[in-house]
Amino acid sequence: ANPGLRFEPKSGKFFRLQQAAVSWTVAERDARDPARHSINGVAGRLATIRSVEENTLVAQMARPAFSYIWLAVLTKPK
Repeated sequence: ANPGLRFEPKSGKFFRLQQAAVSWTVAERDARDPARHSINGVAGRLATIRSVEENTLVAQMARPAFSYIWLAVLTKPK
């Protein structure tokens, strides 16, 4: 069992907080490395927050750690 792993039931996604002050590129590379971070052999990726529930879970995970968190915003072109 991974004590840092949290499950968000509405989306069916697992989240894990990686505490490291690194660039986005390094964070993305590390997240996708199945040797370092995987569940049943499936590699991870940086989180895309798509719901209020996911946002709440990620905020709860990050708050006590005062962590660096990479967030991205995607907008539709006009």
